Amino acid sequence: KGATTTQHRSITYLHPVKSSVGPSEAKTSREQWMFRFHNNGIILENITAVTGIPMADCFRIHDQWIIEQQQNQKEDKHDSVPTLLFSVSFKIEFIKRTMYRGIIDGPKSPNRKCYGRESSH
Repeated sequence: KGATTTQHRSITYLHPVKSSVGPSEAKTSREQWMFRFHNNGIILENITAVTGIPMADCFRIHDQWIIEQQQNQKEDKHDSVPTLLFSVSFKIEFIKRTMYRGIIDGPKSPNRKCYGRESSH
């Protein structure tokens, strides 16, 4: 990927579940990779899986966070203003068949959304 620094970690934790049915918490595992590109930006990639919840073992969530530094020229063209562009994307990966796929991956699914925000210092 051309990264100057790459780091990886695996974490597990108990995630609280807000539901009137089922357990009050679920074991969650997450694989994380961080890629740094000099002073130009960072990409954080995660794969999250939940166990102990019915049907949660049928899919994993992939998310990617991108932080990019950009230089925007001021009107006088001699100075530039550092700007950070922050983007997040999500994807659901089905790893087993489930009759609930249409509900999980429906038209309002995070699979079809990408969020971005720009911030200047």
